[in-house]
Amino acid sequence: MKHLQIACSLWDEAVSLPHFWEHTFGSGHAPLALRGDWQQQLRARRMLLGFRHTRFHGLRCDEIGTLMCERNELLYSFFNADQICDFLLSIGIKPLVELSFMPSTLANGGKTGQVSFWHLKRRVSTESMICSFSTGRSTRGRR
Repeated sequence: MKHLQIACSLWDEAVSLPHFWEHTFGSGHAPLALRGDWQQQLRARRMLLGFRHTRFHGLRCDEIGTLMCERNELLYSFFNADQICDFLLSIGIKPLVELSFMPSTLANGGKTGQVSFWHLKRRVSTESMICSFSTGRSTRGRR
């Protein structure tokens, strides 16, 4: 077991804690971000309330279509995930994304090599998303 050591000085000058949650709203499941009515509401929240972040999970879930199995062949597509990222960037929103929900194709007995390959693909797409959101550039160039 690894141990974490935290040091605190009660004599140092206090610093303010950034209240990022005041500018963040929870969305729930990522596929909602593909809906036009959700996008319309988010635009309004951004303009009227000044939201700058959204939190959701399931960017790699089955409904996003990141990984499918057709005729025993794994097919990868980051199109829908990229659509979500591109929309958020276009209106100035940064996501707080939980990378949860392994596609059921792998979760239900996928081969070890396939699972390893999935982790590699997830890492590559995640690194691209981090780069996109930190630089403010669209993901369209990597499709």
